[in-house]
Amino acid sequence: MRLLCDILEGDIGNPRCRSRGERYVCARFVPSLGRVLAGLAQAPKLASTTIIAVEDETNASVRQMAARVGAKLTSRAAYLQSPTLADAIMVVNTLHHMPFRDVAAQLSRLLRALKLNGVLLIHDMAELREPEQGNVPWRMEDILLLVQHPALEPNPRATVSRGKKVPISNVLVRVIDQTALADLESRLAANAVRVWELMKRRTLERIQEIFARREPDDEPELQYELIANANLDLNRP
Repeated sequence: MRLLCDILEGDIGNPRCRSRGERYVCARFVPSLGRVLAGLAQAPKLASTTIIAVEDETNASVRQMAARVGAKLTSRAAYLQSPTLADAIMVVNTLHHMPFRDVAAQLSRLLRALKLNGVLLIHDMAELREPEQGNVPWRMEDILLLVQHPALEPNPRATVSRGKKVPISNVLVRVIDQTALADLESRLAANAVRVWELMKRRTLERIQEIFARREPDDEPELQYELIANANLDLNRP
């Protein structure tokens, strides 16, 4: 969480951003939303930021934290239907929850909601230690493939979580040509298909490697990859 605030503080400190007025930060996915809001509350350069926290279900502690930082809570569907123009949008541990068939529509709307020189921050786990039904982890190469577009400029940064040392993919995405977004959703949809095919090929190759080794201790890893393969079949673009 400290990294996310460092990135946003650095961005807001950029001379290109100093002349702008209100700033909006959007965060979603309840297990992370509380930590995101807590981190923003401790970031001095974000003290004057207007925060819109996007989440479908919130508990009392999250609502209290939102009130503490003056954040407006709204649902994902409501924000995507009518997004508020934003200087920064944070997609935190959410990408792997987006169905492949919807990821292009959702991301294209978020990217179109960025103000001039705004930034979309994608922060997601590159490895799911515990399998999740229908979900697969997004590696850095997957995210970079997804956002390939002449109008977009990605800036990747890989890290690991403090506790369990889970690899984390952080990608800042800027729109560098607002006039070239006409085909954004269709291009992202085509990219999503390529990402799915890459994940599928990578998973099947890993399963074949494990079978070829025939090591008894490989059973947990084999089960993990088989679940990932099934999740990809359930979550086609």
